[in-house]
Amino acid sequence: TVVHNGVLWQLNQNGNREATVADSVAALNESLTSTYTSDDFRQPPALVNKTPNQALEAGQPFNFALPDDTFVDPQGEAITYTATRIFGIPLPKWLSFDAETRQFSGTAPVWRIALVFVKATNSSGISRTEAFFVHTK
Repeated sequence: TVVHNGVLWQLNQNGNREATVADSVAALNESLTSTYTSDDFRQPPALVNKTPNQALEAGQPFNFALPDDTFVDPQGEAITYTATRIFGIPLPKWLSFDAETRQFSGTAPVWRIALVFVKATNSSGISRTEAFFVHTK
């Protein structure tokens, strides 16, 4: 072991310098260097304001819309919406959804309930889903 220019060196039996911990770390850092682009960190839309369950008057027409801030995209990308029942089954005939206006409408039949899944998908194709019940009183 010798000190050369203020650095502690370990020499092998042939008098050659052995790699130091600093050399090993520097080599490891060099081999692990990667370049990431902003696309590597895309996130799904965030559910900011969960939609409450909707209690409707049986036999009465209804209208309700998802507020603008129900979902917000962290990257500021455009969001498209779809609404279905579980496993992508279409909504019941008495419940319709306009994806452009995020508006639900219809006439509530007597004693009906539907579990609605709203899926918000951003321009990158990443989505997040929320669920709520629509039922008659």
